Amino acid sequence: MNYYYTILFAIIVFCSVFAGTTGKISGSVSSGDSNEPLPGVNISVVGTSIGTITSNQGDFVILNLPPGIYALRFSYIGYETVIIQESIVRSDQTMSIDITLNSTVIEGSEVTVLAEKPIVNKNITSSLHSMTSEEMAYMPVSDVNDVLSTISGVVTKDGNLHIRGGRSNEVAFMVDGVLTHDPLTGSPGQLLSTSSIEEMVLITGTYNAEYGNAMSGIVNLVSKSGNNNHVGRLRLFTGHPGALDKSKFNYDESKRNVSEGSRAHVESEYYEDGNGNNTYDPGEYFQDWNSNGTWDNDEKLFKEMQSGAKHRFGDWKRADLSLSGPLMENVLFYALNMDGYTDPGWLPFAYNNSSKVNNVPLGSFFGKITYQSRAGLKLFFSGRSS
Repeated sequence: MNYYYTILFAIIVFCSVFAGTTGKISGSVSSGDSNEPLPGVNISVVGTSIGTITSNQGDFVILNLPPGIYALRFSYIGYETVIIQESIVRSDQTMSIDITLNSTVIEGSEVTVLAEKPIVNKNITSSLHSMTSEEMAYMPVSDVNDVLSTISGVVTKDGNLHIRGGRSNEVAFMVDGVLTHDPLTGSPGQLLSTSSIEEMVLITGTYNAEYGNAMSGIVNLVSKSGNNNHVGRLRLFTGHPGALDKSKFNYDESKRNVSEGSRAHVESEYYEDGNGNNTYDPGEYFQDWNSNGTWDNDEKLFKEMQSGAKHRFGDWKRADLSLSGPLMENVLFYALNMDGYTDPGWLPFAYNNSSKVNNVPLGSFFGKITYQSRAGLKLFFSGRSS
């Protein structure tokens, strides 16, 4: 048996070079007493080494944040400390936060505030749909196509993705800002498992100049990078196959003796009708398809097929394991994903479409190492095989 290994990409880059992989947070801080801007306010992203301070005009900006949900901590001498939770950062978008700090004459208290999503996002100039890993974790989906199919204007047919009625080869697929689809056929190539995706962005119109080679839509997948918390997730998929149904095989009694092109899918074993009575008689030659030594009609073969169906309740059909966390806190992070599936077919002797490498049920592997410097520089090495 031949096994094929495909390395989709292995890249060491500055993340700022790629389009559509990071977002930013900007805003201003003012005094609650005088409404004057506060310069020098310390702003930090909780759980990371990323932060900044406000300018003389009270403005601030935090660049190159991977997509995700963050908490921001604002602190200033003589003022209460404020923590803004559930600040959602999305690829190629800017989240705006404008807050006021109230002065205090005693030891500053800490105030926790939940970030609010604006009714109209002024930063979006195109038809854009975005989903985070937290949202996809609770969706009944198994791959990227399933996620995209939940969006209005997107349909899948015969495994191909169509956006706004366009052809399947008119969609550009990107992983961490890098085009991955075949420029000749338009096929997406090897995409990521949903468990290794931090954010998925679908753009269906008015693309920015940074995108190209697309007519119907752009699918940008941002892979997970890991953080200071070790996180793991294991998913197993199974199900009950039910009983085989004759109607699924176009089983029709009236089609037993008609032409070859319209015979039933389940047929009686072939025999040579020597006496021309259209009935099998002992002694006549027949083809023993199931090797039981006797001639069997289609009814008996169908019952044998039912009892020999490969799928059973509890048989696993897919497994998905993802791990991420720090190798060196605040500096070096890892993210891993393994995805395997098995599909032995419904019928006896059916083709086995399982994902195995050297008899190990491994469909695909994704790995990523990210280095975050204190100066804000980020480098990552990522690879995928299947």
